[in-house]
Amino acid sequence: MSESKEADARDECKDGPATDESEDRQLSALVSDFAEYCSTAVFGEELQEFEREHAHLFREANVNEEQDLRWTAIWEDYVAIVERNMEDFCKKNGSTSEELFKQISDLDSTDSHIVNDFLPQVLLNVEYSNFVKQMREVADEHLHAEAAEEATLIELPPGDKVNISGTFCAHSRYKYAVDNFDKYLQAIGAPWVLRKLIIKTTQNIQDVFIVQDEDQMSFKFKMKMFGSRSAVHKFNGEPVFKKNLWGIETFQVASLSAEGVQVRVQNHPKLGKDGHIEHRFFLDDDDDLNWVWFLSDPDRDLELKHVLKFERQLAGRK
Repeated sequence: MSESKEADARDECKDGPATDESEDRQLSALVSDFAEYCSTAVFGEELQEFEREHAHLFREANVNEEQDLRWTAIWEDYVAIVERNMEDFCKKNGSTSEELFKQISDLDSTDSHIVNDFLPQVLLNVEYSNFVKQMREVADEHLHAEAAEEATLIELPPGDKVNISGTFCAHSRYKYAVDNFDKYLQAIGAPWVLRKLIIKTTQNIQDVFIVQDEDQMSFKFKMKMFGSRSAVHKFNGEPVFKKNLWGIETFQVASLSAEGVQVRVQNHPKLGKDGHIEHRFFLDDDDDLNWVWFLSDPDRDLELKHVLKFERQLAGRK
């Protein structure tokens, strides 16, 4: 694409899809501001310390089996911390915790998949079952790191395919351009509140665990105060059908090459017939993990990309 066409694409993307953003801002500003507040040191450090202190009691915890009575008491203490911080936030913002919960509930009633994916984990953890699952995740973090580090030793055919396994952390020097990512999200039709939440969650990615061999990649990342997300991509050339953020079924195909891993997403409702999204994962010359979000929409003569970088955290294969 020429420079002039890229500039035109930026202008088109800046306008974005037809959405009533003024209404979206009015209804969701409180929730969005609280999501941002949850990632601050004032709020986050106390809860993270609480999780680390008690996580060992939740190893192998299962909400569908007999419950340890200590878990309930710990959960109640956790909720008390969340409620106290919510009250402080609401007072400073001229609102009430009741109004905040109501707006979250309103969002939940229409976009529950968005709530589960992009709202801070602390809001989900006020439900006991979510809290137990999150505490087990914290307790099992060392297992994810060990598996990722062991996978760096997997040997693949030289020059044909690459192993990008390892444990990575937030990059100490690289900062991505928020405006650029916002344009990307506008292009796929994300409303204002969802763009805010996605940007905030990706900014808070702390750790990435990749376990990859010749057949598949297990990809897991942890976000400060936003919980963990994971996916498994098989390199068998077969499409996997998944619902996107709008509940529309799309299909993904994952592949492995000498450059890295590519996950291609098609049938996106906001893109044209031949439009697609790609998530590309590769290691650069500094052994940093690059996670590239690429978008192509020929109908709009539009190409955009956004790059996240992560440093290798533990000594592994170079």
